[in-house]
Amino acid sequence: MRAGSKRLKNKNVRRLAGKPLYEHMIGTLLAIKKIDKIILNTDIPAVIRKYRGKQKFIILKRKQHLRGNCNINRVIEDTLRQVGGEHFLQTHVTSPLMRADTIRKAIKTYFSGCGRHDSLFSVTRLRNIFGIKTAKH
Repeated sequence: MRAGSKRLKNKNVRRLAGKPLYEHMIGTLLAIKKIDKIILNTDIPAVIRKYRGKQKFIILKRKQHLRGNCNINRVIEDTLRQVGGEHFLQTHVTSPLMRADTIRKAIKTYFSGCGRHDSLFSVTRLRNIFGIKTAKH
């Protein structure tokens, strides 16, 4: 979770249904028994204070060069470098309506494919017409 947002200021801590946006996803993850640790890579002081020292959480204070609008792959790489483990699930707090059952199904699907595949990701069908401009040569 990053503190800065250009389009919607402080979106990760804005209240939705009476609580900060990030708490919706954290509550969902806490409801899933197969998840033994929740890693929060953030530069939001209130989140760091709230979850630091809590048993199920690993808090990574986001490095300065990974704050703001940066490549999320660099954040993931930095997180994996700092935290040991074999299997990881990545979620975003900006998906507050994600249900625990959906995540449980994804975990089951992932583990049923281990040995044949090394990853699983979800996609959304996009039905749109794209206008593509090409440079004149």
